[in-house]
Parts: sequence; C-alpha cells; structure tokens
Amino acid sequence: MKNGFFKSILVVCLLLAQGITAAAPKPADKAVNKALDQAQLSLSGGKYDDAYKQYQAIYQTRQHPLAAFSLGMFYRAGWGRPADPVEACRWFEKAASGKLPASEHFLADCLLAGTHRPADPAKAAYWYQQAAQGGHLISLCSLAALYIAGNGVDKDPQKGLDLCKGVAEQGSVPAMLRMGWLLLGDQNAAADTKDGVRDPEAAYAWFEQAAQSRSAEAQYQLGVMSRDGVGHAADPALARNWFEAAAAQGYVLADFPTAQLYFKEPNDPDTGHPPA
Repeated sequence: MKNGFFKSILVVCLLLAQGITAAAPKPADKAVNKALDQAQLSLSGGKYDDAYKQYQAIYQTRQHPLAAFSLGMFYRAGWGRPADPVEACRWFEKAASGKLPASEHFLADCLLAGTHRPADPAKAAYWYQQAAQGGHLISLCSLAALYIAGNGVDKDPQKGLDLCKGVAEQGSVPAMLRMGWLLLGDQNAAADTKDGVRDPEAAYAWFEQAAQSRSAEAQYQLGVMSRDGVGHAADPALARNWFEAAAAQGYVLADFPTAQLYFKEPNDPDTGHPPA
C-alpha cells in the first residue's frame, strides 16, 4: 500500500514537472492560487477527503483544469476512494479542455481503451499529438505505437519509431523503455513482427541505456534477455547481475529469477560444493 501511494505521488510530481502548471491558465486571482496550494498540501499530507473537497470546490467555482486533473487522479490512483477508471477519464476530459498536457495524454489513453466512451483510436492519436505539442513528449511514444500498428492513423512503422526515438535520444528513460518494447514487438506497445520493426539487438541496446540511468525495469528486462538469449548471447552470469541490480532497487519481479540462477550455479570444480 505504501509503495503504491508513493508511486502515485511520484506520478503527480512528474506530470506537474512536465508542464501541467505551465500550460494551465493563470488564476483569475490570488485566492485560486492559495486554494490550489492548500489542496496540494492536504493531498501531500494524506488528507484525501479534505483534498478532494478542496479540489472539487475549486472546480465548481472556477472550472479550473488543474482541479479537474487532480480529481481525475483521485479516481485513477484510488486516493481515499475506490479506483474508478471511468470517472477518472471523465475528469481528464474536462481538464484536457484546458490544454493540460498530462490530461490530454490520459484522455488519449481513455479513448484508445474505450474506457468512458467507445474506443476511438483516431481521436486518441489527436490527443497524444496535442499533449506532445504541449511538452508531454512521452506522448509521442504512444503515438508511435499507433503508427506502427496502423491504429487510428495511416500505418507507417518507421515514422512511429522515429517519433519515439527522438524523445529517447533526448535522454528520456521512459522513452528508452518504450523503444525497447516497440523493438521487441511487445503486444502492449502495439508493435508486431509483421510490421518489420522487431529488432531484439536494438531493443537490448535501448534497455541497456535505460539501465545505465538505474531503471530497475530495464535491468530486469536485460536479465530476461541475457538469460534467454534474446538480442544478446545467452549469459547466465550476466543475467544474474542484471536481475540482482533490479532486485537491489526493490523490483520484486527480479527476486525469484535471481534465486533461480544462484540455485543453478554449477558447483565449484575444486571443492565440489556450491559457490558462496
């Protein structure tokens, strides 16, 4: 529960840093700024009911997009109430009308999945593009997946890869991860071997770049690929090192494969005993 809470707080902080406040209209007066600050303090302190009511009051009186976005996050993350993806999407749609890049991205996710409206990949593509233009550059990687699959846009796998690659080359670790998954033909990334973009060696290289920035997800995936000989020669020792690196950061999925590789380690040829 605690890990989920802090991850959710981190998501909000990252989204704010990626341009939400910069894109939001300036408040009509200092009272709105003060109310938003107070609501954020309540949220940071885990006073969910108070924070929700404060954001709700701000939206009811000002229709402020940042308040709408925050209310959407309550339902997305389940802060002080059951998670409700449909209600979250409704709030993100209200916030997107205020040109908040993160809300535009989340609205695109909603439209792609058909969460609160019938699925509409073309509209999802439009909102990913809007979010990217507002500074939420990782949206280009979601748009990339649509181009690779020809989902809601004209199919153009190379254009898709180039969109996401441009973001990854700027040092975005999430974009590096998306490049890795796209090049592996991961189903969730909407890429497939028939699209001609599958390149396990290039995927390994992108995961390696992300791992150098201490991405536990990348370290784990490098362990899987090194263990299974995907994009890299099978190397159990290297796989164990990557799994251990991820496990040391608390990436739970890495614990079992790390133990497996230690268990399978051959006995010391001099002593006949398992290695320390």
